[in-house]
Amino acid sequence: MSKTKILKWAGIPLVLLFATLIVIINVRSEKERSTTINNSHYGSLTTIELLPDETGFVSAAFDYKIKFWDLEQQKHLKTIDSKVRVIEDFAQLKKANTIIGVASEGTFYFMDINELEIKNTLDPLYYPIEEIIVSGDESYLAARTAEVVIIFELLNDMNLSDPVFLDDVRHQRVQNFAFRDDQLISIGSEGNLFFWDYKLAELVSQLNLNQGIQHSEISEDGSRLILSYPEPSANNFSTIEQWDLSNASFDKTIGSCEGNVLDMLLIDKKDSLVVSCSDSPLSIFNLSGDVSERNVWDERKPGIRDLSYSETRDALIYRYDDNIDVIWDFSSAHLQKLL
Repeated sequence: MSKTKILKWAGIPLVLLFATLIVIINVRSEKERSTTINNSHYGSLTTIELLPDETGFVSAAFDYKIKFWDLEQQKHLKTIDSKVRVIEDFAQLKKANTIIGVASEGTFYFMDINELEIKNTLDPLYYPIEEIIVSGDESYLAARTAEVVIIFELLNDMNLSDPVFLDDVRHQRVQNFAFRDDQLISIGSEGNLFFWDYKLAELVSQLNLNQGIQHSEISEDGSRLILSYPEPSANNFSTIEQWDLSNASFDKTIGSCEGNVLDMLLIDKKDSLVVSCSDSPLSIFNLSGDVSERNVWDERKPGIRDLSYSETRDALIYRYDDNIDVIWDFSSAHLQKLL
């Protein structure tokens, strides 16, 4: 056999080895972009929330425990026992470096992030609280049940004022709510939007979208509404739309997904929307110009909830069943591919 042929045949294994190494490196890099954190709770997760500086998060479950975590190291920092209360939701007070947790019956916990401990606990309201949010200036807190929105003034000593109920007009179900300048917007599953002067507890105006709402998100500046509803012309599909709240008008159809929309995350600074649906992969939509879409590489996980984005760590965090998952380099690896 000639020297040329020997070199030719000898080169084949080297090419195959090189190709195999490339595949291994690519697979490894893909796996490194996603992490599942062993949350160590002894019960189903109820909620997770990023800490104010976005370098960590807090979780709660049916084991009555509140756990603090370092996001980048996936390291458990501390566990707090809420005794006999199950935390339904958290809200951030960035200026005070505080996390507020609420149990379903309306017991509030004020937790100091520096010391990772409960500083104040308020007696229960005995109302089935599902979610809490804080106004932009962090002077008011709103809580919602299935039927009503409750307003509190945040007091300086980690306390709340007496509750004020926005119940002059009731939704079929309070699907979502958000602070917008000096107003609070409540969104009903029936398709009505109520605009409240929350300090006076008065209804200012109303917008009827003439369709039932499955899920919704409002931008940080309150200028646009993203909503989803079951597609009437196709079974098991949901349509996603954008509305201009400044003009109270329909803007455009963003797209659709298979199944029901379970959660949406509007990343305003990236002008992107992350959507979790019951029967389709986790999807990302670019909202600027002509809408475009792509699926996150291997996130076909029905039931994703509590979508959050840490700009500090460029990480998407969510809960899937009883797991906490993180997708790293989210902006560079996923959002930029939309452009």
